[in-house]
Amino acid sequence: MAYISNISFVVSDSKVKGVPNMINVDLNSGSRGNFIYPLKHFSDNKNEAIAGLAFIQGNALVPNGYTKIDQDLNKGAGGTYNYLCITKVGGNKMTAIDFLTSGKKRTEKTINGYFRYGADLNTGTREVGNYVYLLYKTDKGKAFD
Repeated sequence: MAYISNISFVVSDSKVKGVPNMINVDLNSGSRGNFIYPLKHFSDNKNEAIAGLAFIQGNALVPNGYTKIDQDLNKGAGGTYNYLCITKVGGNKMTAIDFLTSGKKRTEKTINGYFRYGADLNTGTREVGNYVYLLYKTDKGKAFD
């Protein structure tokens, strides 16, 4: 089984196409920031799989057991610095990932068969932008704790 082992980002001043494993969703959609596209990384090793997510802003401390992905998700949009953190510790391992931009706040726990991670990744921008949500599936069909 293939697991999602990491997330990174392509950042550009213009639209990007054709990058392998890139999810074609601009995380700064609707704002004046840089174009930011997520990249998914795979592993067949369950121990290397993402098992949890956290969202921090500014200089907030990274939660214990998590690793901060050093990419401001609001780059160029003004406002707060937003970061995603991951952990490999936990029983539910990520098997699929996607991102959703929406003009309205989403509150449902699942969207199209994916679990919705709670945080709006675009929160804190000074510019008007879309809500951005990370969506994921796990090997056990359960959401992260």
